[in-house]
Amino acid sequence: MDAIQNLLAIFGPATATFAIFEFSEQSLAREVKERLTVWLKAFDPDRLTLPHAATEYFQYVFGENHFSIKCLVRSLLFSLAAGVLFAALHFWKDDAWKAWAKAYGDGTSLPYTILYLQQIVIIGPIAAYFYLYKTRLILTALDGGWITRVVALPFVLMLDFVIGYILFRGSFLVMYWLLSPGGPISIFDAVSLRLAFEPRNIEHWLHFRTMDSALFYAAMIPSFWLWIYVAAVFATRLLLRGKSAIRILMFTLNVDEKPFRSVGILAAAFVGLFSILLFGIGSIIG
Repeated sequence: MDAIQNLLAIFGPATATFAIFEFSEQSLAREVKERLTVWLKAFDPDRLTLPHAATEYFQYVFGENHFSIKCLVRSLLFSLAAGVLFAALHFWKDDAWKAWAKAYGDGTSLPYTILYLQQIVIIGPIAAYFYLYKTRLILTALDGGWITRVVALPFVLMLDFVIGYILFRGSFLVMYWLLSPGGPISIFDAVSLRLAFEPRNIEHWLHFRTMDSALFYAAMIPSFWLWIYVAAVFATRLLLRGKSAIRILMFTLNVDEKPFRSVGILAAAFVGLFSILLFGIGSIIG
């Protein structure tokens, strides 16, 4: 069982990443792909520009106006599907299903079931909708030239994660309080975000140990995609200007005819290597 989990943890995200880029290759207009090809062959090592294809793909999936019925419905459906997947991973990874099964055997599983359904079906998707707006703003900043230097990208990445954590955690706590006003979370805890910054809670979130942390990572999928995309397109640019062996490799990827697929191969490789790195660090930490 552990071997299967490890293989899924490494190859699952990489395969899903490539599938997203392949979907882009098949669904976006030829003009969009041609603009990406032109961008990949241009080069400015200092100035940061991002191909408009990222914005076009984001708008293709979620719509141009965030506060529209189209965006709301698509965001909720996407978040619900991702939330179910990550909730299942949480149950599998931390053996949370054993605690639920024990409660079911004791006849005390109903409160846990209601809480999980509230988090997966209602709280998580709504919080993810607000989180998605942050991703849209980051993408707008990158695409619109607000951020002009490559060296600024790591700081933007950290800011993206911190703001996303505060935004998702805050909206999650407030909605949890609204659905359970007499529960363990007070309105002060929800509004002040006191619980969000407790070291124990942060540790649980970072290590995927609670249902709300699983839903947080599900909500982060658009951000993950954006940063993987940014890394992959810049890596593709650099490889196109590499030595002959690397150029031969890029020729086999067919940047002219299949730019999204070519970038997707590198993106999947990055995700696979990152998964291996996380797995190795987790094994060392124990």
